Amino acid sequence: MFNSYKNITKGFGARLKEERERLGFSQNALATAIGVKRLAQGSYEKELTSPNVRYLADAARQGVDLFYLLLGKHLNKRILSIEEEQNIEKRVFELIEEYVERSCDGHLSGDSRYILFDLMRKQAFESSDAVADLSVIDFSLYKS
Repeated sequence: MFNSYKNITKGFGARLKEERERLGFSQNALATAIGVKRLAQGSYEKELTSPNVRYLADAARQGVDLFYLLLGKHLNKRILSIEEEQNIEKRVFELIEEYVERSCDGHLSGDSRYILFDLMRKQAFESSDAVADLSVIDFSLYKS
């Protein structure tokens, strides 16, 4: 049995579509990733029916910001597009390579590089101005 729209916060469908597009999913691709049919995905986005908790949990695993989806507000956190995330990751990688060449004579194990990359990527994603300038990252914190 379908849940009626009256159970959904106003604007839920538009926010769901916005999140889907931000993550680079088509309706069919997100539906498949979550485990529902495309028609169900479409009905959620059109606010004809409301999803269950299992759908929401699976949507969160795909990267959907549930706080925004359900309440219409971001938690003082800028949501990045896939392209912005990729640009940040590329820049972090470049900075690590520059650091390794300059400070480690080009020698740093793959595991150490990955740990550095993961730490810096997380730091950059949490920074409100990460997209603007990653060169402010202090490499002295990451001594090998």
